This record gives sequence, C-alpha cells and structure tokens, in this order.
Amino acid sequence: MKKHVGGLTAYLNQATLQAAEQDTGVSTATGDVIVDIDVTEIEANEKNFYGLRGIESLAGMIMTAGYISPVEVKENEDKSTYKYKLIAGHRRRKAKMLLLERGEHIDPKIPAIIRKIEPKGCLSADEVEEINVIFSNRGQRQDRTAGEKLEEAQRLEPIAQKIFEEERKKGHVQGSFRKFFAEEALAISESAWQRLKSLEKLIPEAKQALDEQRISETAAATLAMLSVEEQQDFLEQLKKGETRGTVAEVHALRQSTDDEPVSDFDPAAEESNENDTDEPLHEKVSETSAQKETQSEVCCPASQEQISPALPLKPSPASVALLGETADQEAENWLIQLLQGAALEAEKKMKEAQAAGQTMEAAKQDFRRTKVNLVIETIKA
Repeated sequence: MKKHVGGLTAYLNQATLQAAEQDTGVSTATGDVIVDIDVTEIEANEKNFYGLRGIESLAGMIMTAGYISPVEVKENEDKSTYKYKLIAGHRRRKAKMLLLERGEHIDPKIPAIIRKIEPKGCLSADEVEEINVIFSNRGQRQDRTAGEKLEEAQRLEPIAQKIFEEERKKGHVQGSFRKFFAEEALAISESAWQRLKSLEKLIPEAKQALDEQRISETAAATLAMLSVEEQQDFLEQLKKGETRGTVAEVHALRQSTDDEPVSDFDPAAEESNENDTDEPLHEKVSETSAQKETQSEVCCPASQEQISPALPLKPSPASVALLGETADQEAENWLIQLLQGAALEAEKKMKEAQAAGQTMEAAKQDFRRTKVNLVIETIKA
C-alpha cells in the first residue's frame, strides 16, 4: 500500500499527540502554556472509559516527589459546576483529589494545558476530542486491558473510516480499510486486529475473566468461536478449578460438544484435531508416532517426510463459498497460535538445556525458536 500522507493524526494538532504520548507530560518546548488550575474545577471526561488503576501508588509518588505532570483540559461550555473538562490526566486528577480528601496539606492546584478542541478536516470537534482522549491513554498506559483495547478499536473505527474515505479520494491511500485501520489507527497488524475483534463475541463473564487475566487473550479469542452455552460451561469449569483456561482446553471443549460432521477444510475442525489434548498449548510441540498415525490430515508437518506434493494449496470452491474471505484471516490466526506455542516450547527447552550445561541442545532449540518466530513475522507482514 502506498504510504499515505498524514493519515489519522493529520487531523489533529501534532504537538498535542506528541505530548499525549510522553509519560513525563507536556514539554514547554512545544510552545504550550502551562497554568495552575484548582483540581476541584476540573471534571472527568465522560469519553474516558479506562479504569483508574494504581491511584494509591500514584498519590504516594506525588506526595514524595512533590511534582505532578501537567494534565490537559478544555474549557467547559457549561461552567455551572466545573470550569474545565479533562482531555488527558484522569489518574493524576484522581490521585490529587484523593490526597485532598484525606486532608493532606497540599496545594489544590494542578498544572494544566488548556486545549481548544475544534473540528479538523472531516472530523467534528466531538470526534477530535474522542481521539485525543484515546491517544493520551494509549500513550501513557502500559497496562490497558484487552477490553479497553477493544473499546478503543470500536470507538476509533467509524472515525478512521471517515478519514480513510477522504484520504482515498485524494489519492493518499490505497488498499483495504482493514489494513489502514489496523496499522494507522491501532498500530498493530491486520491479524492482531482480527483476533482482537473476535473478542466481541465473548459473553460478559468471559470478558471479565480476560480482563482479570484468568485466561489469556489467545485462549479468549478461541473461546469466542464457541456458542454462549459452551462459553458458560467453560467458565464454570474455570471457576471450579477443573480447567486452567488454556487454548488446548478450549479446543477440547469445542470438539467434545460438536456433534455434527465438518468439512475437510473447516479451520475449526483442524484446530480441534491439532489441539485435542490436556496439555497447555505452549507445552505441546511434538506428537507420538501413534498419534500421528491416527490423524488423517497434517497441517503443520514436523519433518520433511510428511510433505507431499498432493497437499492442497488452496481451499476448495465449496469452502470459499461457505466461509468467505474471513476464513483466510481466521486460518492465519490459528496458524500463528500454533507457531507461538512451538516457539515458547523451544525457548523453554533451550533454557533447560542451558541450565544443564547441554550447549549443543541449547543451540539447537535457539535455532528452532528464532526460525519459528521468523515464520510468524513473515505471516504477519
């Protein structure tokens, strides 16, 4: 795709975005004027959907250092209650207010930069504000949950669609919107965006388990392919401690509840065949000879002898008609998941060999690990 001119950020003030992505706050080198504003005159922005985590530790740091990075605000049109509304700095505001509520003897004022939010290009002032809130959080928060990342994408998508259409008319972008959105708005690969988007199909309890890190994002993406009832069953098992929440266990549940035959080219069926095991995915790399003999298809050959010229390189027309374009991306995600498991296993064995002083074995596993990672990056490219 031809590199576009400006893209998503072209509609925003560059100094604002650069400042938002700095952990240390806004530099006066950008020409911004920093003023002191009473924190009680600033209200939280309703567009901020991020959790306010780590407020206690942040408050402690403010008390110890006696310094707080400038927040960003805009003047409130309705000044009956609050004079300003936050654009960036919700955690800093919350920490400052916590200290005041405890009766700490501190200055109630907080350094702030007053922004003027206006329409920009094809975007309304409200959309520009939405982007500023998201970009400031994305730049400063390293602990965003999968749910927050998904919310970011859902809110940015219609905005990015407007920019994409306008930029395409100008000849600044080519290719699909999906690629533009993933790379320019979310700063991730297309496959990573598709996996993130699949989380929309999770039931609320599953999303909570993901945010609480009781299941991984990869396991959650696999769980999202199951029915509501199957997801509920799996979460009940997780609650009782009957499952560890691994990708392989999700596949096992899927296979055990599937009573209907599937196509030879159904990616879901291939996933079940490859991962029907009680072992976590990262612990499974090789299979026994008996297991290999019982499998009718080998999608990821372990040795050169298994490769056959007769293996199909394209899905059948019937499969394409049934599953459409999304099946290709889903199959790609599935392959990446398997390869990631192989890379993790190789790294584990490499460390074990190093600890045991087995230099040759460690080197062999190192080569395997890097080779698999190279294949993964090639697929993502």
